[in-house]
Amino acid sequence: MNGVKTWYVRDATGNVMSIYTKGESTVNNGSLSRTAANLYGSSRLGINAVKVNVEDGNVLPGVNMTGLGSGININFSRGEKFFELSNHLGNVLSTVSDRRVGISTDGILVDHYEPTMSSSQEYYPFGMLMPGRSSVVTGGSYRYGFNGKENDNEVKGEGNEQDYGMRVYDPRVGKFLSVDPLTKSYPELTPYQFASNTPIQGIDLDGEEVKFVTYYHATQNSSPLYKVETNYGITGMVNWATIEIHKYRTIDAQGNYHYEARPSPFINHENVTTSSSGHSPGKFTLDDARIGLNAVFYKYGADRAAIVEKMYRLETSHFKSGGYKHTGTGGMEAKDGHENDAPYYGWDKSIFQKYPEFTPTGIWLAYEGPGMSGKGGNAQVTDHPKSFVILPSVTAGMMLKADYIERYNGHYERWAGLTPSVQENYKKTLSGITPQIVRELTIEYDKQQQQQQSTLTRNKN
Repeated sequence: MNGVKTWYVRDATGNVMSIYTKGESTVNNGSLSRTAANLYGSSRLGINAVKVNVEDGNVLPGVNMTGLGSGININFSRGEKFFELSNHLGNVLSTVSDRRVGISTDGILVDHYEPTMSSSQEYYPFGMLMPGRSSVVTGGSYRYGFNGKENDNEVKGEGNEQDYGMRVYDPRVGKFLSVDPLTKSYPELTPYQFASNTPIQGIDLDGEEVKFVTYYHATQNSSPLYKVETNYGITGMVNWATIEIHKYRTIDAQGNYHYEARPSPFINHENVTTSSSGHSPGKFTLDDARIGLNAVFYKYGADRAAIVEKMYRLETSHFKSGGYKHTGTGGMEAKDGHENDAPYYGWDKSIFQKYPEFTPTGIWLAYEGPGMSGKGGNAQVTDHPKSFVILPSVTAGMMLKADYIERYNGHYERWAGLTPSVQENYKKTLSGITPQIVRELTIEYDKQQQQQQSTLTRNKN
């Protein structure tokens, strides 16, 4: 813009490491300069804003240091390194510099030091800066703001446009300026929405999908108990009687949790993404279905696995529904009146005591889909979301289905209902579904058996 060029240097995961500009007359007379170097710990901590002229070919004069050899003198100044102070949503609320101020009570001795505040700001829920509640003290405006995303102040003014990676966002209207790339997967949402219209409980990761960081857990002493997760993967419990964070009790678990009555204030958490254990709730894909069906296949056999796959394909629109992605099931509802009864939510606890690794991790609120009947699997509710149980893995949901069929001597049709007409209709519908994954597993298993038999034959000979 206006002859000024900017380059971003990123690491392998896309994090901005340094920013370079050329042609900016106020920065080293327009020479190519590093204008910012991001500081990181487990996440971004701040920015080193020292303007380094990388085109300066002058060699600094050497000096001799007694006992240490030779070196060069470098002038170090404070006040050009800034650290951001953010809340659990990643919103940068204030920044402080590395310049400290000595505080003395008697005018002689310094009792302690206080940091120099560089900027501060407060936001409306969708990210617009509050008039009169923002200030820049020293060092100029900070590059990052709401949700920790980069501001583009040259277009619409301070904090009025942000780069989310996949799209550009205007916090004044709470809308992105282009269509959501995942629109087809979420027809219930406007293609310009921000964070599924839940800016207090969640953030928008990159302009494509929401990440919930504040969610309901349970009720304790008639008070809502919420769980908050920062951008850094550190979680903490919030238990205040007066807190009301959002209209509906919701949870989007981003990892496999096991809750206790009074959990520790901080719980270490990391997403599970390995191929052996699959993804975590909110991120389930077709790969998780393969992992789950593989477990059913080797415990109950190909026929049982094929039935489970058909049931899942029917209930999850072939592993593409939002319910599958978030809960790992096709719609396992909390029992009426048990929406707060973690961790079983009204289901037979003996099932989960038999498989403790399958214990539910929370509740996901969503409007019920029509299902194969066109009216919903159970009594259709249209005026409020239903509570769906979140399982720690798709494997958990599939193994529970397989165990259910086992307990009823193979009569999987009971899953649809107890009346003969419903059961016959269910069996007829499943008969028209192809268990593609189990077919592939069967072929792979047969090849392994043939290889083993061939090996045994050669050894025998």
